[in-house]
Amino acid sequence: MSGPKIRLITRGDDSGSARSANVAIRDCVEKGTFLVVGHPGYIADDMKQLGIGRNEDVAVSRNWQRLMFMDERIISYCAARGIEAIRATEID
Repeated sequence: MSGPKIRLITRGDDSGSARSANVAIRDCVEKGTFLVVGHPGYIADDMKQLGIGRNEDVAVSRNWQRLMFMDERIISYCAARGIEAIRATEID
């Protein structure tokens, strides 16, 4: 089953190359609480110092995760379907 796809375009690195990710949100998900874990962050010099191998990969991944939670299309989609984003510390 596939639901609507939301395409996010993120800045890939300091040279400005773009990377993209497809986020599929399904309409037919059962009711309940689902866990989506992310470690959002901006592409910044301190983020580029993290990780093993290509340091910019960590910064790009964290920026993508930030957009996953902040992209207006995702926020609107969730609001229209009563999906509420909460912090892990807010789970009862």
